[in-house]
Amino acid sequence: MNKIFVAAASLVIAVAVLPASAQYRKGGSRSGGDRPPGAESSSSSSYYRSPSAITDPMAALERELPSLRMDLLITQEQGALWDSFERAVRDISELGRARQKHQTAPAESGMPPPPALNLIRGWADDDRNRSDAMNELVQKVDALQKSMNDTQRKEFDRRVMLSQTEPLNAPPPSPDGGRRSKPQ
Repeated sequence: MNKIFVAAASLVIAVAVLPASAQYRKGGSRSGGDRPPGAESSSSSSYYRSPSAITDPMAALERELPSLRMDLLITQEQGALWDSFERAVRDISELGRARQKHQTAPAESGMPPPPALNLIRGWADDDRNRSDAMNELVQKVDALQKSMNDTQRKEFDRRVMLSQTEPLNAPPPSPDGGRRSKPQ
């Protein structure tokens, strides 16, 4: 009976410690000790996903744009407003990707790390540029939505939210592997 209790207790402790120990590998660091910089982030790895591609709301919305325009039945009169909105979304998504590159470039270059002040100043510049672009996007969305009829607005609202909760090309959130269908 004591052997079973000891085995069960050991299993519980091992399961409790496993998530914490998984963060730190050989060498006691997250980078894996001996591995060269960037070795874990190979795009050929099925596990690796760019944080920007998964968590950036604008990148998720960008993937929705081609089908969204068709589904909204954007009219010729709305075309210029849509084009301005679409360009802004794509530009903001690119700013997000550029920020991600700026964050990882020093580690991937193999050079000594730059001064912290320079890194943080660069991140602040990236964030400021993206914030300015987002403020411009708000104005473009406002103008676009004012040109839409009620059906278009409802579908636009639904699809923008869907781009965040069930992004295209992301692991499927539902048990059947598909995206939620349009409400009937």
